[in-house]
Amino acid sequence: YPVQDEIGQLVGGFNGLLEALKQRESLLQESETRLTSLLDETKIHLWAFDGERYTFMNKQWFDFTGQNPAGGMTIEVWTQVVHPDDLPGATEIWLAHWATKTEHDNYFRLRRHDGVYRDFYCHAVPIFDLEGRFQVFHGFNLDITERKLADAALKLERDSTRNILATVEAMIVALDVEGRITLVNRKACEILGYNEDELLGQDWFATCLPGSIDVEQIREVFKQALAGDLAGLEYYENPLRTRSGEERLIAWHNSSILDNDGRIIGGLSAGEDITERKQAEEDLRKSEERYRVITNHSPAGIFQTDAQGDCIFANRRWCEIAGLTSDEALGKGWSQALHPDDKQAVFDG
Repeated sequence: YPVQDEIGQLVGGFNGLLEALKQRESLLQESETRLTSLLDETKIHLWAFDGERYTFMNKQWFDFTGQNPAGGMTIEVWTQVVHPDDLPGATEIWLAHWATKTEHDNYFRLRRHDGVYRDFYCHAVPIFDLEGRFQVFHGFNLDITERKLADAALKLERDSTRNILATVEAMIVALDVEGRITLVNRKACEILGYNEDELLGQDWFATCLPGSIDVEQIREVFKQALAGDLAGLEYYENPLRTRSGEERLIAWHNSSILDNDGRIIGGLSAGEDITERKQAEEDLRKSEERYRVITNHSPAGIFQTDAQGDCIFANRRWCEIAGLTSDEALGKGWSQALHPDDKQAVFDG
């Protein structure tokens, strides 16, 4: 089944939640009750599975299936309610990604407590500890029954998608296999200085790429992506030429467009104008370099620490005074130069 934009947004939000939870692992224990309550109130099924049993299932799952949480949390909790016609295919997808511990999507029908089957979209993400050891799969099940109703609903979804594209503050561009523009949103037109109808059908590379770069090389990158090889291309930076001739540097996130048979029929890219940010980074780099040159020629000893008291810079004169190399001074190394009677007072103060 096609995954609609709103599902994609939910996947992104869900992955973001998982990342936030991982980063705050030390706080989870003391906030477990509050978090469980929050997860129970969501409208989707949330779960965690470690390979032997479900370590978590929110209240929505049990409300939907009518199952008793005390009845065990093995894989049978899921297999008992999956439609028999969907179980083999859904199980095959699950086992393939269990073997590789990779993020994946799945689709199946689940039996509600009243015997009615509803269509669900499932998204699962593997969680690893800081040592890279697999811990558990986190996932959610979203009821998509209404999304499959009729052509009228599909048209509404397409209209909704266009509205979203018109409001997002990122360039959205779709190309066919020949590199012709098939979709371009408001933000892209704004940056490029064209109207939508002036861009649709045009060769993207000939129209929007500047002559200062190897256009054919970028075209080959696009062809590589169309061949299904997106390795290293999910994020890509290249300049664009606006209608006025100005060059803008764009950071792209790229994906392929597939037809119902899974064949690649084009490319979809979301771009962010990073021109000013890159210029600011370059200005900062030059400023820091000037600072280091000036301080290294200063007759006074100069060093800098971060909030934790670790040295992040020491100029040449300070190193001469302290009798340390610049590498030896970094971190807590600078404290070697302190008199033993003064060291405690320095760190306490």
